[in-house]
Amino acid sequence: MKSIKTLLSISLLITSNYAVAVAPKLSGNYVFSLSGRCQTTVIGSPITSVKPGDMSESIFKATFTPNVSGTAGSVKIVGYNDVGQYLLSETQGEFDVLTENAINKSGKYSNTATSLSISVLQGGAPSHIYYANIGTDNIAQYATFLNLYDDNNLSSVGTQNKCVAHGTLIRQ
Repeated sequence: MKSIKTLLSISLLITSNYAVAVAPKLSGNYVFSLSGRCQTTVIGSPITSVKPGDMSESIFKATFTPNVSGTAGSVKIVGYNDVGQYLLSETQGEFDVLTENAINKSGKYSNTATSLSISVLQGGAPSHIYYANIGTDNIAQYATFLNLYDDNNLSSVGTQNKCVAHGTLIRQ
């Protein structure tokens, strides 16, 4: 009985390691949602400047076209992005407000069993990723990812805000 348990444990260990070592493919059309948050930064004592922080909510259709390896290729993202600041600041008598932008971008992507990078999002910063519902063709039907990155677009005060992004991909 002990040898059966040992054999089962070894089998599970090998299966688990194999599952992590093989990167599922991202291929075809996905519905893609993405949320982003950047920290508010207050500089100086007394306060000399404030970077109000940033937030965004996005919905996209993403089309992944893998290369021969299946774990890299091109991606086209089309959809909408709503962006704004956490703190409203008065600029020339008006308040900054949330805005909506149409997005139509193309770039490169690469993925491993544990990471995803998309060149047109967060400057291509790598994300931690988990896949689910992987078909016999090794194509992920679902994935969720998270990353921490520096927002270089908010550097007018001379420092970077730390940001976090969370996304979900569902294959169509």
